[in-house]
Amino acid sequence: AFSGCARDCALARVMDLGFIAKVKEGQAGFAVYAGGGMGANSRLADQMEEWMPGADTVLVAEAVRRLFDQLGDRANRHRARLRFVFEKMGAEEVRNKLREQIAAARQEGVVPRCAVPASVTRSSAAAPDFPHVAVAHSLRFIRQKQDGFVAVPLNLPLGFLPWRDFGAVGQLAKQFSAQGEVRTTISQDMYLRYVQPERLGALAQALRSLETDVVTLTPLTCFVTCAGASTCRLGLCLSRAAALASADALGKALVRENVLAALQIHISGCPNNCGQHAIAAIGFYGVAQRHKNRLVPSYRVLLGGRCDARAARLSEEVGTVPARALPEFLGELALEFQSQRSDQEEFLSYCERRGLDHFRALALRHASVPDYATDPLFYRDWGQEEDFSLAGRGAGECGAGVFEVIRDDITAARLSLAQFGKTPDQATLFQACLATVRALLITRGVDTQDPDALLRAFETHFVETGLVAAEYRGLLARARGYLEGWSEALSDRAAQIKALLARIEILFASLDANLVFHPPEATPGIAQQAPPGAAAPAGRVVELDLRGVACPLNFVKAKLKLETMAPGATLSIVLDDGEPVRNVPASFRNEGQEVGEIVKLADGHWRVCIRKKQ
Repeated sequence: AFSGCARDCALARVMDLGFIAKVKEGQAGFAVYAGGGMGANSRLADQMEEWMPGADTVLVAEAVRRLFDQLGDRANRHRARLRFVFEKMGAEEVRNKLREQIAAARQEGVVPRCAVPASVTRSSAAAPDFPHVAVAHSLRFIRQKQDGFVAVPLNLPLGFLPWRDFGAVGQLAKQFSAQGEVRTTISQDMYLRYVQPERLGALAQALRSLETDVVTLTPLTCFVTCAGASTCRLGLCLSRAAALASADALGKALVRENVLAALQIHISGCPNNCGQHAIAAIGFYGVAQRHKNRLVPSYRVLLGGRCDARAARLSEEVGTVPARALPEFLGELALEFQSQRSDQEEFLSYCERRGLDHFRALALRHASVPDYATDPLFYRDWGQEEDFSLAGRGAGECGAGVFEVIRDDITAARLSLAQFGKTPDQATLFQACLATVRALLITRGVDTQDPDALLRAFETHFVETGLVAAEYRGLLARARGYLEGWSEALSDRAAQIKALLARIEILFASLDANLVFHPPEATPGIAQQAPPGAAAPAGRVVELDLRGVACPLNFVKAKLKLETMAPGATLSIVLDDGEPVRNVPASFRNEGQEVGEIVKLADGHWRVCIRKKQ
């Protein structure tokens, strides 16, 4: 990314490689940053050089390419980013190696130098003020540095513009822009540039003839969202639907226009940061949380991020709210900001003044989840009539959804252990044990409300396979004894439950997106990848009846069965109508398997044939 001044409007400081224009002794050049990136593990870039001549830009880029070629992770695509090289080696060592690569590339003389001005007169030591937004003919505009021209922002609702309007905007660019161009922005809007001020009236009239209102500021203008689960196979939550519901709530709350203009709200449908929540003043990302064995679409709440002239910093998490509670949370946040804002205070300044603990308390007030019988809507995402499910998300179903559920169970185990430490109670200790053994069972197709079934399944899938030491059989037997009425069965087992939880966390850290564990110790003979049993030979058809098995467990069970089969074998699955038959075949296609015939049976169920390719 390239930014033309210290305001860093192109977000150079969160990119793999970023350049920020800077003048030194009258010479044009760049401050160079590397190692940034936004994703499930966001990282700010480190400054590699305070200043380099502009002519060396391509040289630096080639050196970074070579460096990553040598040091980047080729084995794990989830860590195949430059920022993980920085995490492993440290910024200073990477900086030294980068300088070596630059020197080598310079000596080879094969990298062209960029043409830049011989000298510049304007200093860029300080970031210029953001251009003042003026209004004429009810049309907002900013004056360009080129005399006699202004730029007009076009507000696109969540980045959408119908095709007819898109074509019309192209015609307006030819008609009103001296450049004949439209510029897109990182906030999902557009700029019509090089417009003569005396033509703003005619332009305003033409823009109001569009199907989309691109002129009026609305609550939706505050929002930037990713595609979300509507089209993205990694998505968990419907981020656009959440933004629409939240904007509606802000409108009904009568939040003033000047307050809305001070709010920047970024929503991602999963932790992968496509909605830029990691550097947002107000950010959210979709997660799945568990409430009484049911999944609830939810959002992590983050505040205080920025990437501008003042600083670059990542936002900090302050809580989790159910998706259905998000509009109410944002409405209260905006009204509180409106009533307690000092003068023209930015939200970031307000956030710093109040402190994050204040907002943690605010998020906590909206964090509760009612029981399913009380309000089933909390178990459905915005815009959906069916209960929330993780199925049909391809790699995201495992890489984000299942992982978040596991994290919730691990967190529940930690909290129960902490509560037991303060107030010893056998029921609390049993809940800690149950959450511990349940955490990873979803990777083996087990998700039941029966505690005895959970305990026995854990012994089958983790103790008998050697992933967990046999010494924990006694703990599991005592937990079953507690269920049978032995109230003191776990009284002296708190330390052992803590040790088991530590082992579960080690296994979780080794879990990959294919639900395979890679524990640090090598244990020959352990069946980690699939249940015991010989693989089904190529050409064989294996039957699996999944009638009555809900998403996502139907996909997990089918996936585990397929892993016991040889390439070329066929798995014939019987699925329920509705979400199962829609999502399970899509999940297998996303994993590269061959989906054959899909046939509706006489009893209303469906038969789906999956041929194992890999």
